Amino acid sequence: MVAVRSRCRYCLRLRQRFELLLTTVDIGQWTSMAGVQFTQAQARKVLDLPEETVRHWRKVLPPLAQRPRRTPLSHGDLVALAVIRLLVRSYGMNVSALAPIADGIFACCDSRPWPALTNCRLQIDGVRAELRPLKSVPTLKSGAVILIPLAPLIDELGQGLLGAERDQTDLRFPLTLQAGGKQ
Repeated sequence: MVAVRSRCRYCLRLRQRFELLLTTVDIGQWTSMAGVQFTQAQARKVLDLPEETVRHWRKVLPPLAQRPRRTPLSHGDLVALAVIRLLVRSYGMNVSALAPIADGIFACCDSRPWPALTNCRLQIDGVRAELRPLKSVPTLKSGAVILIPLAPLIDELGQGLLGAERDQTDLRFPLTLQAGGKQ
């Protein structure tokens, strides 16, 4: 494994700016960034969450409450936070109601790398969360079951981490006749 370090201020600023995009070289092959950790500020930016929201979630959700305050977040933690954000914002669930299943959500999202998670869905029934293959038939029991495909969430996170901007739409001006053109 090749590691390059520099003490140059410019290089340090570049490294801080692009630390999400750093890769390591292992004997001529590009390796995945499984060991990359994210600060809470980076997670807030990627997930578009206010600081107060994350502070409240840290108090209410056991997987976040049990960690020291400045513990970095993994890729799986980002996916779990995206799932919780979806349940709170889109489905109107109270975050304190998610506390009993938060451990399961975080464990499921940390169990596999992102490419493997894109082929899965998170199935939440009662107080249990588990990963299921995307194309499998859901096992329905009595009570409500929430099925969340993870691929759209992971795509959104990937675009947020890479800073991919949406295409700008063209301005639509009406056609006008210009003087001095060929006739």
